[in-house]
Amino acid sequence: MESTLTEIGISGRPKSLPMFAHRVLRAALRLAPRLPGAWRVRHTLLDVARTRFPNGEVIAHLPDGQRLWVQPNDLIGRHIFYTGLWEAATAQHFVDGLRRGDVVLDVGANVGQFTVLAGARVGPNGRVIAVEPGAGPRGLLERSVALNQLSTVTILPLAAWDEDTVLNLSAGPSDNWGMASVSQTVSGDQAGVPARRLAPVLRDLGVKRVDVLKIDVEGAELQALRGLSAIFDSTPPRAVYCELLGGRDRQGETAHGLLDFFDQYQYRHWAFTDDGLKTFDRSQLSDQTMVNLFLARSDG
Repeated sequence: MESTLTEIGISGRPKSLPMFAHRVLRAALRLAPRLPGAWRVRHTLLDVARTRFPNGEVIAHLPDGQRLWVQPNDLIGRHIFYTGLWEAATAQHFVDGLRRGDVVLDVGANVGQFTVLAGARVGPNGRVIAVEPGAGPRGLLERSVALNQLSTVTILPLAAWDEDTVLNLSAGPSDNWGMASVSQTVSGDQAGVPARRLAPVLRDLGVKRVDVLKIDVEGAELQALRGLSAIFDSTPPRAVYCELLGGRDRQGETAHGLLDFFDQYQYRHWAFTDDGLKTFDRSQLSDQTMVNLFLARSDG
């Protein structure tokens, strides 16, 4: 496999491969994941700076059979195309914990991996609300929801915040939509997006509870959570999946503030690591911390 990679010319410098080559290599990696050199091939193909797809979107397949529109020259889309899931340990734990009839809130939905997975699991009596301010990823999310005929999914084209306002959206680099972020400070060429407190938005949609919350908004998690305080005050979600970044965010908040929010609602926290799900506490925080947390209430 490694010799094949060299023959088609993607070793050494960025190279654009035709679509059929990516499909063949994906199939080979899935059929023989432990062959000598396979890890090197996989690493190269997942590196968006070293290999390219033809311009345009493609359909990737999730493990449960759902189809997802992705941009394969974007880091998240590339991983989904080749491996089936982005942040696989977190995504699989999320799916395994869903129940029929659940109400799921996906804040920072991006292209919609978690939304589509949830939409297929919660059944006709469940509901999924996806929040995504970015026009590019949201467009793919909308196409995926239609492709999978997920009638229980509602997509909100806004940012989650602790007040109703207009924020500045930095789209991030073209090869990593996951770095898109919102802030109150303008820098460079940024677009204005509507921002809302989500608790009253959910109320207007007739949503009275959230069973499972996934939130990944590049450092604005605390602001988004404050906008959901009314939900946590009445019926806290039984499970929360939240990205935690060390240091201070763009608003000057620290990771300790995010943990304080969850502590007041008696959540316990675990981190997804290479060695599985491990208990997480404040002693593990540093300015370099970047981890996905799983949070569950002490009485849950």
